[in-house]
Amino acid sequence: MRVKVIFSLVKNQIIAAKPLEQMFSSASKNGKQNKVLPLLLKIFGLLAISISFIFIIGSSYFGYLYISKSLNIIEKGIALCAFSSTIFLLFISTTFLENVYFRGKDVSLWKLLPISKAEFFLARFIASYCYSLLTNIIVTVPLIVGIFVYVGINSLTIISSFILFFFLPILPVVLSSLLVTIKVYVFKGKSIKIVDFLLNNLPFILCILYLSKSSNEMIELVSSDLIQSQITGYQNYISNIGSLPYFSLMGSMFINGDSLLIFIIISLIVFSLSSLIIAPLYEICLHFVNDANNKTAIRKKSKKVKDTNIKKSSILFSLIKREFYVIIGEKGFVSESFSEAFVPLILIIVWKITGSLDSINNMLDALASNRYFIPGVFLIIQLFAAMVLISSTSVSREGKSFKLNKLLPLRVNTIIKSKVLFHLLFVTVLQVIYLVAFIIFLKIKLNLLLWMIPLFVLNSINISLSGLLIDYRNPRLEWDSATSAMKRNMNAFIGMGFALLVIAPSILILFFFDNFILLAFIISLIILVLLYKSTNKVASRILSLS
Repeated sequence: MRVKVIFSLVKNQIIAAKPLEQMFSSASKNGKQNKVLPLLLKIFGLLAISISFIFIIGSSYFGYLYISKSLNIIEKGIALCAFSSTIFLLFISTTFLENVYFRGKDVSLWKLLPISKAEFFLARFIASYCYSLLTNIIVTVPLIVGIFVYVGINSLTIISSFILFFFLPILPVVLSSLLVTIKVYVFKGKSIKIVDFLLNNLPFILCILYLSKSSNEMIELVSSDLIQSQITGYQNYISNIGSLPYFSLMGSMFINGDSLLIFIIISLIVFSLSSLIIAPLYEICLHFVNDANNKTAIRKKSKKVKDTNIKKSSILFSLIKREFYVIIGEKGFVSESFSEAFVPLILIIVWKITGSLDSINNMLDALASNRYFIPGVFLIIQLFAAMVLISSTSVSREGKSFKLNKLLPLRVNTIIKSKVLFHLLFVTVLQVIYLVAFIIFLKIKLNLLLWMIPLFVLNSINISLSGLLIDYRNPRLEWDSATSAMKRNMNAFIGMGFALLVIAPSILILFFFDNFILLAFIISLIILVLLYKSTNKVASRILSLS
């Protein structure tokens, strides 16, 4: 293999992906540079998310290290934490590796160059490893800090920490690469949305559940006296996981320099063998993906021909369908949209697994007689609706096809109405079902739904309009992946904040003024009119730009 060619491919991949630029920039059609405030808000949001993950992961690791230190098995405690970090990185890697290896827009371009498939695979593998190092800052740095606290700071721990940070991601990237490649091989290169959704989201959710539960347990245990049954249970758990050969080396290398050398050698062997094992299968999978893409293109062309014979529907209904097709056209949009839609259900599952649901039920029973209980229930469901990114990324999701809006004889208010109606159909209907289910579950009078549902729908329209206003003002139309258009889109963060502002007046009225529900409706209607006019004005301006 040609080393210079491989590293040139790695360099080009990272430069083309622009991970930092995608994180901190938002493309604008009017050519203006990002302003300081949006950039600061995005940095603040990313820091808040990172700090929350560091707290969850760090509290869990500190707890295990504290217990293992008291049991004099500190190296096994480190091994357990390293095992957890590996699992977390493994599940994170599976969310983006398929796009890096097979689905990226530049993958087909390399065929025009004199590059072997093994060289191309190894280059993508190294690039994926570099991406994992960014996540590793959140995952492994808390562990290194814990090691310094419970083991001490000396030359061995410093060198071992450096090696741990750069070598720990190797195994999860190898395993996730193998997992993604096998998945593509089994399904012959076809992109099956339900499989993609489960592979990209379910393992990550389960990992978060495990870490959240572990974090809560560790905080409680460290802040209280350990009883013998707890000590025995955790000693067995730590010893069993900490005795796994590969991870036991990670733990013992902070105590023994020989283990450090062995760990380095084994990691390099794993890294070297991965190319020899996965590369041949990867070559076959590339052919599968290419064949599947060709068949998909033929089906789409055939569908377009058939569509010409279909009776014309209303313009509004056609635009609503367009919103739907934009989402299902990218598996990343499908994954993100469905995961948002089922957030309440996911939370209930989390509470059930972590054992928090019973405590929450007891707390709700105690609060049932409080005058703030009904507004509180309404607020909780309304907050779930405010966190959905469907409208605040609606314009950005169109990408390059956004130009069609300028060419087609469409009225701006018709486009806006279609996006709001799609939001209501795709998001609000399900959220109303959650609202009704909560009312029934909490044994609240059903007649309250007579004002709750209309006000909820009215606020949902305002949430949709506020998101559209933000996204029309500065749409991110240049993106390489669905993640860039939604999860890493600054408009999504600003849209959530703006959504909270537009629903705040009606919620505050419900909380602090009895029997003023009509006033809440009036205020929300006034906000709706103002938002609609503002959105129409901003959308008209950006659509009029050449």
